[in-house]
Amino acid sequence: MTNIVVGRQEILDSNMSIHAYELLFRGQDFDLSSKDGSSEATNQIITDTILEIGLNNVVGNSKAFINFTAQNLLEKIPLYLPKDRIVIEVLESVAVDLRIISALKELSNEGYTLALDDFQMSSEWRPLLEFAHIVKLDVLANPLQETLDLIKELKPYNLTILAEKVETHEMFELFRDAGCELFQGFFFSKPNTVKGRRVGVNHLAAVKLLTLVNDPDV
Repeated sequence: MTNIVVGRQEILDSNMSIHAYELLFRGQDFDLSSKDGSSEATNQIITDTILEIGLNNVVGNSKAFINFTAQNLLEKIPLYLPKDRIVIEVLESVAVDLRIISALKELSNEGYTLALDDFQMSSEWRPLLEFAHIVKLDVLANPLQETLDLIKELKPYNLTILAEKVETHEMFELFRDAGCELFQGFFFSKPNTVKGRRVGVNHLAAVKLLTLVNDPDV
């Protein structure tokens, strides 16, 4: 058996109560700069969290934000997971095309919650706003006024806006007053880890077994 290390960071609401956790890959097994490596890292996080450690031991009763690559989405990996416990976080590196739009629409129609990571308003990503649920804004990525203008532009959509990389109480108050409802950043907590022991498994096969685990008729 090998050691498991799963990173997690709190996501808080406007009352600074824990709303969810983002799960983060911590390890050296995969090259996260490569497409296949990032996809395998997501599969490992899923199997480590749900099958090895147990989701409740990692996030309690809260939801888990899990990063998904284009490959994960096209393989429909999220459909193997409990829709009431996870948030599908679409990485900013995903190239949005008709196949991705179709896959995300299907997930949304199935009742999964979709979050768009490091969102920037563009012709590529704008169509996703029609069925996404959460938009994550990196509040340090652009000048403050640009971020505030983007928040205003997003208000007509039926979305929850999450401000990430919030580093001070002043930033928290500023973006809360601007309309953000969820918050993530070093002001609240730095990522910490949950550890366990892993039995070697084929990640994709194990993820697919979750379909049976989550079938109420089994």
